Amino acid sequence: MPALNKKVLLIAAAVVVIAGLAVGLFVYLKNQKPPDKIGPEIQVTNPTSEEWFASSEESILLGGFVVDPSGVKSLSWETGNGKSGAASLEGDSWTTEAVSLAKGDNKITLAALDKKNNKSEVVLNVVYNPTVSFYDLTLSQDYLYKGDSAATITIRAGVDTSSSTAIGEVALYKISGDKKDKLTPLVDSGVVSDGDDIPGDTIYSGVHYFSATSADPILLRVGARLEKTDDVFYSGVIKIAVLEQPTEAQLSKVLSLNKEIDARFEELKKGGDAKKAAAKLVEELSKKEEIAVAGVSDDGYGVWWKYKETGILAGLLNNPDGTRAVPSDEVRKEQAREAQRQSEAGSVAGISDVVSSTVNFGVSKTYAQTKGPEVKSTKALYLGPYLHQFGDTDDYHKAWKTIKDSKCPECQTVEQKDQEVTVEDFKGLNKYGLVVISSHGDTWFNGKFAANCVGNTVCPPALKNGNGYVITWTDQQVTQADLRKYVPDLTRYRLAIDAHDNTLAIMPPFITAYNGTFPNSLVYVGTCRSTHNFTMAAAYLSKGAKSYFGFSEYVNSGYAGDVAGEMIKSFLDKGKTSGEAFNDAVAAKGASDGGNPAAFFNLLGNRSLVMGGKNLQNLSFEDGLVGWQADGDARVIARLASLVPQEGKKMAIISTGLGSVSDSISTLSQVICSKEGKATLTFKYNFVSEEPMEYVGSKYDDYFVVTVDINGKKATVVEKLINNASWTPIGGINFAGGDSTTFMTGWATQSFDLGEIKKDDKVQIEFRVGDKGDSIYDSAALIDDVALTVN
Repeated sequence: MPALNKKVLLIAAAVVVIAGLAVGLFVYLKNQKPPDKIGPEIQVTNPTSEEWFASSEESILLGGFVVDPSGVKSLSWETGNGKSGAASLEGDSWTTEAVSLAKGDNKITLAALDKKNNKSEVVLNVVYNPTVSFYDLTLSQDYLYKGDSAATITIRAGVDTSSSTAIGEVALYKISGDKKDKLTPLVDSGVVSDGDDIPGDTIYSGVHYFSATSADPILLRVGARLEKTDDVFYSGVIKIAVLEQPTEAQLSKVLSLNKEIDARFEELKKGGDAKKAAAKLVEELSKKEEIAVAGVSDDGYGVWWKYKETGILAGLLNNPDGTRAVPSDEVRKEQAREAQRQSEAGSVAGISDVVSSTVNFGVSKTYAQTKGPEVKSTKALYLGPYLHQFGDTDDYHKAWKTIKDSKCPECQTVEQKDQEVTVEDFKGLNKYGLVVISSHGDTWFNGKFAANCVGNTVCPPALKNGNGYVITWTDQQVTQADLRKYVPDLTRYRLAIDAHDNTLAIMPPFITAYNGTFPNSLVYVGTCRSTHNFTMAAAYLSKGAKSYFGFSEYVNSGYAGDVAGEMIKSFLDKGKTSGEAFNDAVAAKGASDGGNPAAFFNLLGNRSLVMGGKNLQNLSFEDGLVGWQADGDARVIARLASLVPQEGKKMAIISTGLGSVSDSISTLSQVICSKEGKATLTFKYNFVSEEPMEYVGSKYDDYFVVTVDINGKKATVVEKLINNASWTPIGGINFAGGDSTTFMTGWATQSFDLGEIKKDDKVQIEFRVGDKGDSIYDSAALIDDVALTVN
């Protein structure tokens, strides 16, 4: 071959190689993620995940979670008055030493750096009042529509003082910068028209009429002044959001666009590549004038967007086949084999490599066996909106069946299946000690959504930091009329709507907005990506749940059902800690489902939680009604006029219906699985009524009854009737309705010998108040200092 031709061939070959390298480099660069410029995800769970917290203590301990794909270098805190310090990091958790507080408002900034020196911050505002304490601040409605006529909103706030000087005035103030304008007095009168139910219980109430002409939120504080002083102590800030009222045409447009976008997505997915279809749909949505912002689920398949005119949040679920849906037999067999291979190979040692580059919490740990706090309620809840779809892989058949079959403790179970599950079920989760949720899930509103949040006072900090929200589906379909009802939550990052069939999905702020204190609950959220980040876990843990279980990725339904079933069996039947139960489940079923990417089973929160139900909980009601099953009008109060708790700072009150409450029979009860020995029940009570003395000896014979039931054999401990009790007048108590005279039995201590009880006997203690004859004149029982001793 001539030398020239050889040179030409060599040049041609080099060109091909260079071109190939260039193409390869182009493809490589195209497939690379953009540089990581987002700081760590910071979640505060102690003392709260809210922006404001009120304290009567001079210092405060802070704690929560922090995570970043590149690793967390540091987390520090700084107060507005110049004090600062470093938080202690342990795995994905962080804690601080006691942070000293100045009187009044304290702004505490938490800043985290990842190993690439990206920074993120969250702010917690703590109000320190050593003399006056504020608690249980509530609004009957936390939004209004701009330009509407005035909305009537009831404000309630617990206000108490440690001073010997009584509270002179409590009022509601509107805040604008440093300016505080008094809006309306709050009273503890028991007058229903004032929004109050019980006189002298330290819950102050008022009704105010709000309206707004701008979209700025209305900022409020409760202020309290002691008698003979001018100094006002303030609560934290509470907000009323001001929303734009959508027109019927706009709501109709949302539903029609949902249908249109869903159809387009189905068309794009026919190409066979779900991720490419999602990216293409986002590209198209970003060009639509009706869409404010759109994106793809964080490293995922789903698509989300925000409607420009209404602010409604929407999206499309696009989970891979076999993940929390019924997978094929072959897929299930292969994933089961992979899980088994991981387990046999001791895969925990190799998981740390995955953890360093993905957010898979907790999977590389072996948890300590020290027993810690107890679940304080044996009430259990199952929510399974897709039981019809998941079939025998649903958690209903293993984890939930174990709970239903448990005899010691015996759980009081409530279950909602398929389309019975609505958003309303997610408002009362704090009633339960065990929560099992089996549904679809994803992470939405990440990335580009954060830029849309900047400067938005309503947008939650998690989204401002670039993190998406973990979402849980309900399968509750909405019509246009329903859509209007849910606009306040759909536009405030609490709910989203799936465009495929207009079903509603729960986001973390919904959990924090509508739930009270959890009774040290164990929460299992069996959905795809329920622990992809901390957002949903933090919502539960910051409200008092102790252990939260979930999955890092799109999880195979068979694996989810198996591993959760094993965990609950170990926790409940074998009496192990939450950490031990996690270890048992991973050892038996594998650390992940073996998918690509793998969905790891994770535990966040307390690892030493144990199941309760063998001891009475919350005996002096210092934790509200946590641990007690309440029906009718049952509450916890700090005072009733001159009547004060006999132990601690709180006591329970059950009534025939005080103020705006109309229940005529109310109960408080606990069920336990007992120890063996000689048992004695003691408690203190005071029966208070408006029926005496006019109706003593009549048919209006209201009652207070206490019973103990052991294995179905019931005994009456106390039976106080209007007609058989001795009555003493008491001033300062005037229940709504009836008359102005009120009487009491006075505080009494009751002791009752239960005799010898056997191990695992079912013991139920119940306090009951009821009307006889009519419900015009009210009666109530105060209860405190309950104890069951077994020797």
